Amino acid sequence: MLEGLLKFLGCPKCGCGVELSDSYLKCRCCGRSFPIREGFPDFRVGECFKGVNTLQRILYNMYAPFYDVLESRLIKLYGVTEDSLREEVVSSMDIGGGDAVLEVSVGTCGNVPYFRRFTEGPIVGLDISEKMLSRCVENLGMWSVEDVYLVLGCGEYLPFKEGVFDRVLIGGAFTYFSDPRRALREAARVTRAGGFVVVYDQVTFIDRATGRDKLPVRVKPEGLELLSYRYLFGKLFYVAKFLKH
Repeated sequence: MLEGLLKFLGCPKCGCGVELSDSYLKCRCCGRSFPIREGFPDFRVGECFKGVNTLQRILYNMYAPFYDVLESRLIKLYGVTEDSLREEVVSSMDIGGGDAVLEVSVGTCGNVPYFRRFTEGPIVGLDISEKMLSRCVENLGMWSVEDVYLVLGCGEYLPFKEGVFDRVLIGGAFTYFSDPRRALREAARVTRAGGFVVVYDQVTFIDRATGRDKLPVRVKPEGLELLSYRYLFGKLFYVAKFLKH
């Protein structure tokens, strides 16, 4: 399984490729080693746990067993179905037939079956929570979705080479990253020229009052062009779409 993932992987610190060595992965340039934990390559470098990321990992590890059921019920309270939200978000990515897709903060892989409707290419999911990825594995088996690779890591230090993905989605956690600016820059780095980066998140009253719902627009790095920014379902969510130059 890891062999198919190696062409995408890169050291989160220096960017060089990595190679498989016994039960761990090793950077070809700086020599850093990264363990494989319960089948997941673990690229969570120390910098990943600065700021709120540490708390997010703890909370989502605790929340993982209940995540799918509770989130489905919560979204219905807003008069929205989970299916309609995921269809809106994934359709905005304009995924093509053989596209390689990355989702940062993949959670329990809820978007993955929607990606697979549009592409036969590889799908990679990254999350900082090992318990969420374990739920991913269970869900993918239940849904019979194949050619999906799961990686432990953080959005601020993506463990991938430059320009290896056609489409990148940062799903539902952007506002809560320790460093959203760096995370969007990293998403741009791993996207090929001509590819799309899409960010979506929930919008709370506080987000609207403080302008945090426009955070992706404010922290947009050079090399990304904002193509569209729109609200979904009466401003309950936003979707920002960028083109990588």
